Amino acid sequence: MPIARPIRGIAPREGYRLWSRVYDTEPNPLLTLEERFLEALLPSVTGLDVVDLGCGTGRWLARLATRNPASLVGVDFSAEMLEQAEHKLGGAAKLLLGDCRNVPLSSTCADLIVCSFLGSYIGSLGDLAEQVRRMLRPGGSVFFTDLHPATAAKFGWRRGFSINGEHVDIATYLRPGRDPVLI
Repeated sequence: MPIARPIRGIAPREGYRLWSRVYDTEPNPLLTLEERFLEALLPSVTGLDVVDLGCGTGRWLARLATRNPASLVGVDFSAEMLEQAEHKLGGAAKLLLGDCRNVPLSSTCADLIVCSFLGSYIGSLGDLAEQVRRMLRPGGSVFFTDLHPATAAKFGWRRGFSINGEHVDIATYLRPGRDPVLI
């Protein structure tokens, strides 16, 4: 497995604290692209227990809440992003402040786990994978999305946001893949 290499920028916790103010109001072509592809792949969630790791402002939780899941749980390390999610979801999901490398949920609690653009912010994907394995029920599904380094390089995309007219890069880990696939 290729070794993760840190890329400089503002620390993720501080970055997401700041980004939470504008996250849902700024256009984000990467999120739009992901939604178009992932939406078609997700199974029916009717009657399923769904966990969204790194849920941010609850983007996926809001979409899935209308599809009759048994339960929805969002986990994020940013209290400010979870505040935005609470406003958006109005109690449709249980929201937990926590680190996705040590998730405060019981074993075999999820039928479906979504990890949207989370991997680039975690130094050890092994820790995340262990948590996912622990929480997932037999026969469950995991959907993991992230920005491939080759795609970012090709299009000049950066992990961050603009605030007061200035771009803020958020520190990430670069994980070059063996066979890059550009989307």
